[in-house]
Amino acid sequence: GNSVNGGIVEGVWVFHRHGDRTPSRPLASSSASSFSSSHESWDETPEARFWSTVVPPGRSVHKALSVRFPTSVHPSNPSNFLDSKRWPYGCLTYRGMDQMRTAGRRCAVRYGRIGHQVELVGPSSPPTPLGGGGGGGGDGDDPPPCLTDHWDVTSNSTNYLRTIKSAQCFLDGLVGGMTTEGSDPRKMDWDALANGAAAASGGKQQRHRPVATVRVRDRATDTLNAFDRDPALMSSLVSEVVDSPRFLRIDGAAAPLAARLANHLPGLAGCKQAFPSPSGINWIHAADHFVCRSSHGVPYSSYTDSAMAG
Repeated sequence: GNSVNGGIVEGVWVFHRHGDRTPSRPLASSSASSFSSSHESWDETPEARFWSTVVPPGRSVHKALSVRFPTSVHPSNPSNFLDSKRWPYGCLTYRGMDQMRTAGRRCAVRYGRIGHQVELVGPSSPPTPLGGGGGGGGDGDDPPPCLTDHWDVTSNSTNYLRTIKSAQCFLDGLVGGMTTEGSDPRKMDWDALANGAAAASGGKQQRHRPVATVRVRDRATDTLNAFDRDPALMSSLVSEVVDSPRFLRIDGAAAPLAARLANHLPGLAGCKQAFPSPSGINWIHAADHFVCRSSHGVPYSSYTDSAMAG
């Protein structure tokens, strides 16, 4: 509906975490203790082969979405995405892409009816249509009227492929353009989208025109990730917390549980610790293991040394 107080919504800021992703690193096998971002054989392990089935191959979908939603990275950032060397770990999954596109679609339905568009379409008019399947006659024409005709859309992201792709999927739901209007995102065939874009890239004509750019801003002033913006400051703050008596007491009391977890997940004990603690493990990595497996229905003990031996 319209704004609750009868006013006009002039601006909307949406802050969204990336969608569902694979775990940041393998923990189940004893060989996981040597995990390195430069390791070239992780996609050869049984666990990595499983996770590779829930993510699109390489950057195929990112490249397809970049036709409509290109990426602009400020030169202060590394030339490559910060999570690009861990595939298939730390990658946005098909489920995560669906989540982000659904979130964008919900925003489109809501804000296509309120804000300054109210004066343009009227309260009884249907929602402003999305960009459809690319618009025009397929020969480079402008897309049909869509939400961007009345809203100025800007998008910012951190320099991680999973967050950039999340923003692109959100934009695809918000303003459309890469998929047919009304398609069910839960049944979205992202691979078909990628394959179609790859086939079209060899032609002389571009079917889609850019609609909104995903920007990675100056690293020194960006507000999305404090660890990337000021690693020295954040390191100092984390060290202060880790060295506090209360943290040392609580983390030390959890040492028996940490030892049991590390016995089942050897990768926990082998992970390099930027901030060593009494428990000897990184609890974020441990939680990541269980959350990602729960999301995809993978038993917690799958791919462990004992499970593989059995």
